[in-house]
Amino acid sequence: MRAGVIEYMQHKEMRWTVKRSVSAIITLVLIWIYGAGTDIFANAQGGSRCVIKGAALSLAGDIGVEFFIDAQSLSQAESFELDGPNGKSEVSADSLEVIESGDRKGLYRLCYPVDPTQCEEKITLTAIDKDGICELYRSDGKTRFDGDKAVYSVRDYIDAVKADGSARKALKVLVSALDVYSQYARAYFRGGEVGLDAQLPNITAADISKYRCTVQGDLPQNVKIKGAALLLDSKTTFRIYFDGAPKSAYVNGQDADVKNSEKGCYIELSGIGANKLSSSCSASADGCEITFSALSYVYGVLESEPDQSKPINKLARALYAYSAAADNYAAMLADGSMIDSIEIKDTDGQGTDYTFSYGGEQFTAKFSYRYDGKENWRINGSYRVRSRLDMILICQALLDIHKIRGRDLVSWRSAQDMADEWQLHNLAYDYLPQGQNKQRAGDVDFDPDDQYKTLADYIQQIMNGG
Repeated sequence: MRAGVIEYMQHKEMRWTVKRSVSAIITLVLIWIYGAGTDIFANAQGGSRCVIKGAALSLAGDIGVEFFIDAQSLSQAESFELDGPNGKSEVSADSLEVIESGDRKGLYRLCYPVDPTQCEEKITLTAIDKDGICELYRSDGKTRFDGDKAVYSVRDYIDAVKADGSARKALKVLVSALDVYSQYARAYFRGGEVGLDAQLPNITAADISKYRCTVQGDLPQNVKIKGAALLLDSKTTFRIYFDGAPKSAYVNGQDADVKNSEKGCYIELSGIGANKLSSSCSASADGCEITFSALSYVYGVLESEPDQSKPINKLARALYAYSAAADNYAAMLADGSMIDSIEIKDTDGQGTDYTFSYGGEQFTAKFSYRYDGKENWRINGSYRVRSRLDMILICQALLDIHKIRGRDLVSWRSAQDMADEWQLHNLAYDYLPQGQNKQRAGDVDFDPDDQYKTLADYIQQIMNGG
């Protein structure tokens, strides 16, 4: 067996192959490491000059180091040279496309992909004009890079996030999981011990059986599925091998090229981002339907090698943890979450009136007992909070102060249940026209009688003055 390739039998016709790997990360992750950004540039003392506005980690199909430059700098350089563990590459300035949305709108991106074993390796960026190397400055436009070379690595990003006291908790969990994953990948393929076993999830194949690759239908008599593989290269790629060439094949509903290798014919899905490792995908070959995800590889390894002391088992569990952290971070970004914690202050000392700050705005919350003895929380201006994750966090903080009972007057309400009610209030607020009813919907009132009501129930209640 060739070095760097491991095979495992899931059953008599399924085998799992591991190669050097690279997974992807989420492009919304960005850390500016070269100083505060500015549009003020010092006058050049001669020669072309280029300003690097920032550097970041890309996890959207590749693990890669990203550099960002602005239009003014782009006009100064004819090309850019990227040099790293996978060799040099030169990119023409004319070939770069502007970023059209988000925090980096108007900037231009250069990316150098690496695999998980190369997270410690430095990537060097050089700007080149017709006369040679451009002067290269940090984002303040004044501080020049030593040797006119910007040098950065995935390790620099990981360390920067870990040291940043303002970084979100989910981001810290993600970079820590990437750190562990990269170290186990490096140890597996290059040798050595990691010593981070306590940080690996204690999972077995049975715990993640939902990710098992499934096959329905039959291929023509002369074609069989030989196995599946996860390639951890510059892009995370899932391959399905056949012992003959299918006449037609699709991956996620798109035509798939049937390619050949020494292991046989195969179809593949490439560029699987970090937050897509757990996503269910589909393939079809001559009517045979296959359902899989990148984590089908993890299931296959854990089933074939359940011994948690084995390096391949550790690498698989590290990949699973990395996937889970990426899913969590992506969910936080999609949800619009703004906080990791909330401080609720008692303003009257009587345990009834409270305030908290969220998104730069002040909110008031009131706890009360109704005439019939039922507990109640009310948040004024609650319509301004739109993140469900943040709703849950705020509700849990309120419940930690005073619990409230549900409709049955026996069970206690949960933060998730209260967030459901809060979201319905927001929907009612958005639906109703301007006026007193809309204002009433804008303040969520966790009345136990409102538990489990529908949106129609809320709107009808508000319209009736309730």
